[in-house]
Amino acid sequence: MKDLPDKLNSIGVERRFALDIGSVIAGIRPRGLMHIPVEQKNSLEQILIQYGLIIEAQRALYRQNDSNSREGILLDSCDDDSATEWCEIWYSHPTATRVNAEKLFLNTGEFLGYPPCCRKSMQTENALAKLFYRYIFTDKDRFWELNRLATIFHHTILMPDFFPCSLSCSSALSYVIPFHDLAKGIFPSYEYIKTKKQMCSPITVIGDEIVHWSKWHIEESILEVDVNSAKKEKIKKITALYQNNDTSSALLLSFRNNLFPQNQIRPNQLHIILQDNNIANINLLLC
Repeated sequence: MKDLPDKLNSIGVERRFALDIGSVIAGIRPRGLMHIPVEQKNSLEQILIQYGLIIEAQRALYRQNDSNSREGILLDSCDDDSATEWCEIWYSHPTATRVNAEKLFLNTGEFLGYPPCCRKSMQTENALAKLFYRYIFTDKDRFWELNRLATIFHHTILMPDFFPCSLSCSSALSYVIPFHDLAKGIFPSYEYIKTKKQMCSPITVIGDEIVHWSKWHIEESILEVDVNSAKKEKIKKITALYQNNDTSSALLLSFRNNLFPQNQIRPNQLHIILQDNNIANINLLLC
């Protein structure tokens, strides 16, 4: 399967979806689902068939931007001229029991094996805006393995195309761990290591922006970061529920990873090394 990411990339599909497809090839789950622009449909089907998978069901959809989050919304029909034609493709392992297409369309999360709590969280109004707000502002002791926020800044993450109900959800963690193990056999080792580092690197909220830092180190109570390593996005583009614009202090999102070795003092200052080598100091709060 090591050639799968490159094959997907060659038809315009992000490399990270190799994990979704690879999980079915490897028998981690019986079936998977892809949403793609209609012009990629035939090429993707050829790749799926090459790996011995069965095209189980498909339907035409329309994709439009979600005004309340950074994600897109898929609809059966749409009057919006800006909407684009997409295709939903269900594929399965040859040994999987066939499921009626209508059941797949109506119970997506169930047939993809998502934990019940995560399925329920996607059934509320403005679900994605609420989830992203929770990921950033209300979750505590997040699991780095569930760091869906990394997709804001990078194309590849070590988990399926899945929105946990919380980045602290132990059921979601159990669901994604086999995908992390699978990733070691799909992606080149340098890509796996780089992606893991990206998922573990500091994420801060400064004013109305969420910022990911790829160059950083901690010394005593100071988190020092390089301004040239910053990737950022307006929080309003991620979740419309955000209202605050306070810049007097920064928030550091806490993840359970090696960012904070045991008994290490948690940083309370953010030092940003600027392009002229001066340092901007901001109070830092752990979120």
